[in-house]
Amino acid sequence: MNNHHANKTKRRSAIIALLLTALIALPMVCAYAETPAVTSVHPGNFDIYDYFLDVYGLGADKAYKNGEEAYYYSTFFQKTINERGVTINNYHPFSTLLYEEFQYLLQSQYAADQGYYAVVFGGEWEANTQPVLENVNLVAGEIAAANNAYSEDSRGNQVKQDDAFINTIYNFDFKLNGGVEIEERLAEYGFTVPAEEYNSDIRADQVAYGSGDARRTVTNLYKTLYDTLNVAEGTFSSEKVTVLGGAELADAVAELEYIPSPSVVLLKKEDIGAGAVKNTVVGFIDASATDFTDAAQTDAFKADVKNLLGKATAGLREFDFFRYIWGTFTLDFTSEFTGLNYSAQFANLTDPNHIFETVSYAELVHILQQEGNYAIYFGGAWCPYSKGFLAPLNQIAKSYDVNKIYVYDPRIDGIGGNTMIRATETASGLYQRLYAYLMTYLGVDYNSFAFPSSHDYLSPKLGVTDEDILIAGKSLTKIGVPTLISYNRDNVDANGQPAHLSGTASTADTFSNIIIAATEPTKYGTQVTVAEPKEGVQYYAGVSYIEVFRTSIPGRREENNAIRFFDDFFEGRLTYVVK
Repeated sequence: MNNHHANKTKRRSAIIALLLTALIALPMVCAYAETPAVTSVHPGNFDIYDYFLDVYGLGADKAYKNGEEAYYYSTFFQKTINERGVTINNYHPFSTLLYEEFQYLLQSQYAADQGYYAVVFGGEWEANTQPVLENVNLVAGEIAAANNAYSEDSRGNQVKQDDAFINTIYNFDFKLNGGVEIEERLAEYGFTVPAEEYNSDIRADQVAYGSGDARRTVTNLYKTLYDTLNVAEGTFSSEKVTVLGGAELADAVAELEYIPSPSVVLLKKEDIGAGAVKNTVVGFIDASATDFTDAAQTDAFKADVKNLLGKATAGLREFDFFRYIWGTFTLDFTSEFTGLNYSAQFANLTDPNHIFETVSYAELVHILQQEGNYAIYFGGAWCPYSKGFLAPLNQIAKSYDVNKIYVYDPRIDGIGGNTMIRATETASGLYQRLYAYLMTYLGVDYNSFAFPSSHDYLSPKLGVTDEDILIAGKSLTKIGVPTLISYNRDNVDANGQPAHLSGTASTADTFSNIIIAATEPTKYGTQVTVAEPKEGVQYYAGVSYIEVFRTSIPGRREENNAIRFFDDFFEGRLTYVVK
């Protein structure tokens, strides 16, 4: 048990009681072959969602057979769960790769990130993606079974060693919305259908954003990705993608090769010195026109995949996106109690087995349609509050044996600011409509309201103070980041009315009160000397968000709400009372 304050006897007893309850209620071994896409593993009934099992059926029956047994991958989230006595067998190596993650992966200069990466381009909206994933899975399983080293833990479960030959193959979808059909549902809530075709494929979408000479179409996102891939001429196809720009969109900024999908790509990252890295497309398989009902074509495809993956002589790498938001977060503020100025540095997220997992738009939409309870965190690497809150949230959640918190970034491209679905304006309302669609799941029918002029439910529950955004004539409150929610599509309130959000915490509002609300504001920090201090400012490092929470003055709304929220959230007491 990773208890962050073991001396808290009452809290420890509560957790032990919850674990005993969980051991009685849950079987010790849960296999994907015997369970649906949702698997409850937490005393508070928080669930884990497998997108590739749910959407593509990649369970034991579609896995490579290692003798009589279906081969499974001992992935990150099996390793962490094994520590808590619950096993989930993952029968595929696939993980979605977000646009933002792809950018960071290609740009990473970390030595640990150098090596080979396999990416399947394709989305659930393309007919051939499913057979491509199925057959890549069969080949990858065969290679992994021959190369991966395993050992057994104390319960006899196979555990992957750190030098696994294949652990992850990524799936990247060129459609920012994952091909999710949103128009019919939006129409039910009073949104008009745009006159122009709704399309979010970054290879073809000519919807404009920006202004002046910096004006571009969505295809500029494709250009950014393509350029970072360092693609050699003639690698993909003769078909071209035209990237338009300029105030009148009259300039052809670039003519790039069209990457067909579904397809399979092997990338190599290598350090070329002087702090620079080089990305190379080692090999490419175009499966967009393959007839997988033809056995000969299927066998040829599998042979090509085996040859391609075989070029990764040291195996495939696994990229940890959260490495890029592990950095410390520094907060400067003036105490409203003491009148003194402080500069406090919050601790890094240093846990290599952290419980965060990013989800794409399509994955999030599927989660919102699943049965079960899910912990979802809205935030991004571009947001300092999101960075600063990861370490304490990880520590608190793991003390409650939470195995997964899903992270969704409303800024799709992550690094730039052109695709913030909460606010970015385009002629078709493309990005705003993605946000509006999510909001139809996050409580717009609360208390059987017609679509409200403002979001009467989310606004008070999330404590959001940002301005509303106007979407197709409807005013919706902007969800601030970072915000943590507990979601259950089937939950109802005391009156039997839909109440999908059973717990919320707008953590940005509490950040400015972390230290100033404490009885001894500097108790858990170490005073440090800086080279060029600001006059009248006291500097502290190593501030513990958790301990300051736990020692704060009773009665102050911000910290009291946060403490009570975490207790309710992670102990499975689903509450609607803002304390």
